[in-house]
Amino acid sequence: MRVSTVLEVDGIKCLINGSYTYEGTFFEQQLVEGLLFNVRAIQATFDDENYPETELYLTDVGARSFVYPDTLTWDAERNTDEFVAALPSWRAHGILGVTLGFQGGRPALNAWQASPWCHVYQPHQNSGFDSDGALKPAYAARMARAIAALDELGMVAIVSLFYFGQDHWLRDDQAVVRAVDEATQWLLNTGHRNVILEVANEIDGMLYQHPSLKPDRVHELVDRVKNTTLDSRRLLVSASYTSRWIPRDNVTAISDVVIPHGNGYDGDGHRRMIQAIRNSAAFRQRPQPIIINEASTDVSCLDACLASYASWGYYDHGKNDYRDGFQSPPINWTINTPAKRAFFERVREITRGR
Repeated sequence: MRVSTVLEVDGIKCLINGSYTYEGTFFEQQLVEGLLFNVRAIQATFDDENYPETELYLTDVGARSFVYPDTLTWDAERNTDEFVAALPSWRAHGILGVTLGFQGGRPALNAWQASPWCHVYQPHQNSGFDSDGALKPAYAARMARAIAALDELGMVAIVSLFYFGQDHWLRDDQAVVRAVDEATQWLLNTGHRNVILEVANEIDGMLYQHPSLKPDRVHELVDRVKNTTLDSRRLLVSASYTSRWIPRDNVTAISDVVIPHGNGYDGDGHRRMIQAIRNSAAFRQRPQPIIINEASTDVSCLDACLASYASWGYYDHGKNDYRDGFQSPPINWTINTPAKRAFFERVREITRGR
């Protein structure tokens, strides 16, 4: 295994292989150097262990199927292969970060996903962990392919462990801790150094089932990752928050990066959120990169974050139609729609494809 990409942080800036990202780049007099423009590709390793039973449920609620239109079946390996094949084009546009996940995100927009009790109404099972927290080999193998492809291209993998719609597949807190330990050790054992570990997605959403994933205690898991080493090497680590709340000091105080989400915010909302983070006590004590890794398709929000010197992540849910978006299987990972092209071309304009 060849390691090509080494990610580090220096204050509020990111470095790859000892140089600041987009080194020396300005756009309209705004500093770009040190940022990490990224795409949310949380379903790049998606699988549904309840398929094809899930298909029947989706039909009942009027949702679209996960199956590919040309084969009329779901194929997890094809999904990851097509994601990997699309990455060189993403990199050529200046994208440096991609969010992956061991439990993905919501794969369809419909009634059961909109429920506040979405852990009950999610009929699919997309978890890289067994009920006792053991890492599933097939899931880990797809994740390994994705991370290795990013590494080869000089890109960063933001790897999320838990999603509040899927954490209930782990039976208890002991299983959660085992999952954190196994995933952390597995990532270290790969030798890849292009990883930021996101312990959990939107941990302030109040929908996680296990105490260790609640806002008051998730910092214990962040600290657990931070204190796990291999040959004196550890993973960069954090946890993400919804746009409704500023990241809490208990996590920011021990994280390597701050990961807020910008869903529902326009450009002004993004600017206010970024400033509030910078005003927090923990951030003032330990300034670090602000990496928004889920927001929207609105390129004006990207521009607002650039003006506030924060990294922005493209989030395009899509329609389960093998065309639109990057989150609703089956996914077309190419830059094939007006929304995708607007984002990727804007990043290329800002970064000059560096």
